[in-house]
Amino acid sequence: MEITKKLAAAAFAALIAAGTAQAGHGDAEGVPVVRRLGGQVTELGKPDGKGDLYQFKAKQVGAGAPVRYQPDELKGWRLTFLGGKRFTNVFQVLSNTDYEITVTPLDGPLNGVAVYDSFLAEELVILRDAE
Repeated sequence: MEITKKLAAAAFAALIAAGTAQAGHGDAEGVPVVRRLGGQVTELGKPDGKGDLYQFKAKQVGAGAPVRYQPDELKGWRLTFLGGKRFTNVFQVLSNTDYEITVTPLDGPLNGVAVYDSFLAEELVILRDAE
């Protein structure tokens, strides 16, 4: 064990004497950080003329969650429901205020979403099939 420590110390000293040492995985790029914010529906918005819902009020949930969202912080983000009738359904956020979220009509209406349903908003692009 003592010999191993001496060899390690000698190798480290040789690296320092030789200059900067490089370590890593070659050309591998790092995984980008994906921002995620949890939330819970607190109130449903008003339906449009067809009776479809595209807006709801929400609060942030999760460890250390701030009280409110920043205006348009979620714009373009993917929003996935984690429970309720719309479980696993994905929507793209069109805009948001500090407590209200509006989704684009591209993914259909939010009909079936209920108060207390949980969701996860992620700074990810929704991949769509080419038309």
